[in-house]
Amino acid sequence: MDDDTGPSTLHRRSVANPDRPTDLKDPDLHLRSDLHSIYQNLRQTAPVQWTPEVQGRGFWSVLSHELVCEVVKNSAVFSSDFRRGGVRIFDLADVTQQPRPLMLTTDPPDHTCFRRPLRPLFEAEAVEKAVPRLRARAKALIGAIARKGKADFVLDVALPFSAGLLTDLLDVPQSDGAH
Repeated sequence: MDDDTGPSTLHRRSVANPDRPTDLKDPDLHLRSDLHSIYQNLRQTAPVQWTPEVQGRGFWSVLSHELVCEVVKNSAVFSSDFRRGGVRIFDLADVTQQPRPLMLTTDPPDHTCFRRPLRPLFEAEAVEKAVPRLRARAKALIGAIARKGKADFVLDVALPFSAGLLTDLLDVPQSDGAH
């Protein structure tokens, strides 16, 4: 593990910029209670952000839904390919010696090879069939929260709901999901 002075940490730091007071790479930003209003303001005033990095290439953040839709449709200009750094804030080469293709880290036509087998899982009939199971899972999670009287949304709702959805899609027991 690197300390704050190690080269890996320096490489991952963004370059301070007084003209860009909101550092989207700062983990402390994402703990702020006004995070949603910060992002709302950025979407209205500066929906595309360049973040240069110390000893790094830097990265773009695209913050509005409309612009994200444009980016996703134009992989010739906006690549998610793992061979070009993928979709991570950090280059994959900084994280692993052997980057590999995943559905989110490939561009067409490679991306289509990953997506095609999953398409039936998201067709209207399959989604409709899953609704009762999803509602039952949501009710169970809400019931557990009601008994406790409080909840951490990520730990008590988002994680178990998502993990349950994935175990359903993969046709494995829910007990094999997140614990």
